[in-house]
Amino acid sequence: MEISLTEELLEKIDKYITGKLKGSELKIFEKQLKESKHLQEEVILQKQLISIVGQQKWHTLSDDIKNEELQKIKEKLRSEEYQLLSKKIRDIGNLHVEKKTRFKIKYLYYVGAAVVVLMASIFTFNTNQSLDDYYTSYANWEELPSFIEKGAAKNNFIIGETYFKKENYAKAIESFNLVDTKNELYPYSLMYIGAAYELVNKNEAALQAFDKLINLKSFDENTKGYWYKMLIYLKLNNKAKALEMINMISEDKGNYKYEVSQKLLKQIE
Repeated sequence: MEISLTEELLEKIDKYITGKLKGSELKIFEKQLKESKHLQEEVILQKQLISIVGQQKWHTLSDDIKNEELQKIKEKLRSEEYQLLSKKIRDIGNLHVEKKTRFKIKYLYYVGAAVVVLMASIFTFNTNQSLDDYYTSYANWEELPSFIEKGAAKNNFIIGETYFKKENYAKAIESFNLVDTKNELYPYSLMYIGAAYELVNKNEAALQAFDKLINLKSFDENTKGYWYKMLIYLKLNNKAKALEMINMISEDKGNYKYEVSQKLLKQIE
C-alpha cells in the first residue's frame, strides 16, 4: 500500500522510532506498519537517519523547539526534496528486491540517508556562516565614543575606557560599573560594559547591558542598544532575534543605523 508522507505521519514515525508512541496510538501504527511495505521502508530510512545524526542529537532535535539550528535540519528533512529523495530510494529498493540483492538495499538506504543529512548540514552551515560573516562585517567596537582627554582628571569612566583600550575587559567592566546612574556618561558606560562582555563571549551579560541602554528613553542615543543586540544575535546565529532587532530599528528613520539595517534586512531575510 502506497503512503503519503504527511507531517502527521512523519511525527508518528519519529515517535515510534524514539519510543514515544504509546497505548492505542502505538497499536494502530504497528497495524499500519504490518500492512504497508512502504511505511516499513520509510521507518528503516528514518532509522538510518537517526544512526547518522546520533540518537542524542535526534532527541534534542525532536524536543527542543527553541534550538533553531536543529529545527532547520528537521525542516530540511521534511522538505519536498527529502520526500522526493525518499520515494526515489524506495523505488530503487523495490527494484533491487526483485533482483534479490537485499544487501544493496541496505546500502542504498544508508547512502540515501547520508545524502539527506549532508544536504541538511550544508544548508544549516551555510545559513549560520553567513550570519557570522555579517557580524564580522558590521561589528566595530572601536566606534564607541571616547572621552579621554589629555590632562583631564581621571574618573571611573576614563579609567574604564583606558582598561578597555588595553583589552583588559574585566577591569574595564569593574570601573564602568562604578559610574553613577545620574552621571551624564552613564549611558556610554553601558555601551562599553556591553561591548566588553561581548568581547569575552559573555553574551547574556552583554544583552542585559544593552537592554538597560534601550530603556534609557530620555537618552537620545538609546536605540544604539537595538543595533548592538542585533550584532550579538548575528554572532550567535540567531536569525529570528536579529530580525526582531532590525524591525525595532525600522520603526523610526531616526533610529541608529536605520539605513544600514534596511540593507542588512534584505541580505539576511
